[in-house]
Amino acid sequence: MYCLIFLHGSSSIKRMFLIRKCLEIGVITAFAMLPILAIATTQNGYILPVAITLIYAFLGSIIVSINMYIHPLSSMAVIVARNGDIPGLNNTQVISIPLAFLSIFIWGIVSVLLANVALARRK
Repeated sequence: MYCLIFLHGSSSIKRMFLIRKCLEIGVITAFAMLPILAIATTQNGYILPVAITLIYAFLGSIIVSINMYIHPLSSMAVIVARNGDIPGLNNTQVISIPLAFLSIFIWGIVSVLLANVALARRK
């Protein structure tokens, strides 16, 4: 909704910036949420995956100030804010985009492997 309101009365440079950031955030978020998807596939109910999603998102926002590369969502914030685009995000460490992508990649691979092991045991 915000994107549509913003796009209505702004210049084409602002529109392209917003479209580029929206696409960037959407793609990176899909990979940063792979651990939650892996947990959800191994469970029969919905209560545990929803609770873990809330904890995962909460920890991702808190861990940014401690270590930017330990949690996939905090790594995503580093990638999105690499040029100082997010106001209010204080960078306490040196920004390293390859390290942020490596963090997301490692968490995604490990979670998918653990989900495959859990699903293989279920059969």
